[in-house]
Amino acid sequence: MARSKAKFSVDLDAIRALAAVTVFVMHAKGLFIGSVLKHGAAAGRNPSEFTSPAHEAVIVFFVLSGYFVGGGVLRNWKNRIWTWRTYAIQRLTRLWIVLLPALLVTLALDLTGLHFFGLDSPYGRPHWESFISTGILSSLNAWTFCGCLFFLQKILVEPLGSNGALWTLSYEFWFYVAFPLALSALSSRFSLPTRMLNAALLIGAGFFVGHRISAYFLIWLMGAALQLAPKKLSSEQARRLTQVGVALLFVVSMVLWAAKWNLFASDLIEGCVCAMLCYVILHKTDPANEGSLYVKAAKGVSNMSYTLYLTHLPILVFFCALFASRGFVRAHDLRAWMVVSAVLTLTFGICYLLYLCFERRSDRVRSIILAAHPYDMIRDAFGTEPEPGVHSR
Repeated sequence: MARSKAKFSVDLDAIRALAAVTVFVMHAKGLFIGSVLKHGAAAGRNPSEFTSPAHEAVIVFFVLSGYFVGGGVLRNWKNRIWTWRTYAIQRLTRLWIVLLPALLVTLALDLTGLHFFGLDSPYGRPHWESFISTGILSSLNAWTFCGCLFFLQKILVEPLGSNGALWTLSYEFWFYVAFPLALSALSSRFSLPTRMLNAALLIGAGFFVGHRISAYFLIWLMGAALQLAPKKLSSEQARRLTQVGVALLFVVSMVLWAAKWNLFASDLIEGCVCAMLCYVILHKTDPANEGSLYVKAAKGVSNMSYTLYLTHLPILVFFCALFASRGFVRAHDLRAWMVVSAVLTLTFGICYLLYLCFERRSDRVRSIILAAHPYDMIRDAFGTEPEPGVHSR
């Protein structure tokens, strides 16, 4: 009989699912109804520094990813079963099995949309939201496609076409690279030359990706640090504090979104609050009610959150261009909200089908790769990794 999931695992699934849905809904709202962005023109600031609630949801993803992926590295490191080979197989199979189809979907929809609707549509972007990349046509090429496939968006290339959400994936990938390098540089189990080499590689990677990605690594590390934090609360205390923590995270996120503060400082504050909430949740070790609607919904949406995140935007932009040509968008009337509801339902359904075709088969693909690999230790170590976050499951 399968072991029931602990409440902390279900709650983390729910947070991940809610964050993914927030990004999805806010992008749809911004495209079809009107701006959800903070505008800084009056304050004399660059509008690109202002974001929607979708950005706050991404910070939650970073913390969760730090806990799941970084925490898994720490556990395997402690048990002396961590290797670069195992780690690379785990991470790259997880990332590419969804990323490659997402890039192909983006390319197909954007080229089709440009053909039928032209640049006098969301594909021209000036009259739409800043999460749609500038110069969509110029970014639909092999160089950008390969750059995004190898996690170089916002470093050497722009996100492919209309899929501006791809920017977070390069952040995640380089966090995955930096963390083991940092551990290796600090670990006494290696010789001094090896430690110095890892430190040099870490510094070099930091210069390559730039100060912005390097700075956001601090937020990811907050999640990884949860693996080391001592557990001092009872399940009952954790249950009560979780309710307070959820309310606090919501209020803080909304305040930071509305305030015209420094973007990174705001994200750092939100990351701290999210990490504290996760710390409280991790104390809820009693089993969850597997038959409840909450558990089923949290698990179901969480399972497809990576696919939903990587594929929703080009689908939404295509539908937006379709309906914009018929005058159904950029209004706040009932008809516009009905269109949004229908598009959200249809887009979610398409994302779910893509999940069934690709992400759901991740374990099977991994098994094939591992079975073909000559090192049995990889197969053994692979099973020790916990369930990861939205970009890293």
